[in-house]
Amino acid sequence: MWPKFLRTYFGFTKQQGRGLFVLVCLCLVIVLFRLFLPLLEPEPTFLLKNLPSIYKDSSSAEEKNLTLAKKEKKQPSLFAFDPNRVNYDQALQLGLKPSTAKALLNFRSKGFVFREKKDLMKVYGFTREDYERLEPYIKMNVPVKKTEDKFASTPSVSVTQTKKTITTNIELNSADSLSLIALNGIGPTFAKRILKYRALLGGFFEVEQLKEVYGFTEELFEKIKPFLKVDTKLIHKLKLNSDDFKTLNRHPYLSYELTKQVVTSRKNHPLDEATLRDLINDEALFQKLGPYCAFD
Repeated sequence: MWPKFLRTYFGFTKQQGRGLFVLVCLCLVIVLFRLFLPLLEPEPTFLLKNLPSIYKDSSSAEEKNLTLAKKEKKQPSLFAFDPNRVNYDQALQLGLKPSTAKALLNFRSKGFVFREKKDLMKVYGFTREDYERLEPYIKMNVPVKKTEDKFASTPSVSVTQTKKTITTNIELNSADSLSLIALNGIGPTFAKRILKYRALLGGFFEVEQLKEVYGFTEELFEKIKPFLKVDTKLIHKLKLNSDDFKTLNRHPYLSYELTKQVVTSRKNHPLDEATLRDLINDEALFQKLGPYCAFD
């Protein structure tokens, strides 16, 4: 029938019609086989059926363990410490960031001595939250003899050195290392520290600031004080309304947070003495910083 139909309407030969008929039958068989193939496949095993849920459960347990491990790792170990003595590893144990711990050691290497707890706020990266968390554990012990870090190899200067003869008072803001070494008890190491700290400050406005130099004892200070004087006209002042952030933050009395407040405040209106006093909100610090500030 089909071959005759194909020959009649499509002009196929008898042989071509039979070939087309066989091809259509094969296509139908293939389609039916594909439709009924799932019925012939065996049921998946229990492991394959539950593999997604098993993987999900194991992943959740692993994530939970990692989270707990991170929490345990982040828990700081608080203990009493002296900021003038604490080393890098101890700073990390206290919960400080690596960058903050390095900044603290670098701050000390510049010759700064922490004499008050609030002095830690001057360290770059040391936040208010860090201070409030660690404040009960800060134990100040000034003067100190540093032994933990790389400056431990520097021998402390004894005040029992051979006496030197001083004929005139030494002006701290213009003195060179040779002039300072002439002082009884001041050697090359102390002279270098004094000059380095003077450069950071911009000059001394009072002789008592020598006590802020690393390693300076009260005994040594009282011994050389009568031979010292300062000329405040030689102080290099900070231009609070024009100096960039880096220049301001380099000063030992300007903490990172206070520097940010100064730079932000001056964007709205120029700073003056009253505005600076409000920003600092610490009369003692304001009196120390005042001689180094210029508002023009």
